[in-house]
Order: sequence, then structure tokens, then C-alpha cells
Amino acid sequence: MGKLSTRGLPILFLKISLYSMKIKEQTRKLAAGCSKHRFEVVDNADVV
Repeated sequence: MGKLSTRGLPILFLKISLYSMKIKEQTRKLAAGCSKHRFEVVDNADVV
């Protein structure tokens, strides 16, 4: 039993790390989109 759980641990860690990488990528894209939108709003305000 102990050997089985130890053997599956690296696979679990790999899944968690891949999942966290996806979250980081989505967060980065979301932040990039927000900053782009924010700059557009500032530009429009300057024109007016």
C-alpha cells in the first residue's frame, strides 16, 4: 500500500503543476486584456 501511494505521487504532482501552469497562463492573458482595455479607455479620454 505504501509503495503504491509513493509511486503515484509524482504523477499527482505533475498534474497539479500542469494545472497551475494553465491557471497562470489564463491569468496572464486576462491581465494583458485588462491592461489593453484600460489603455484604450485612457486614450479615448485624452481625445475627448
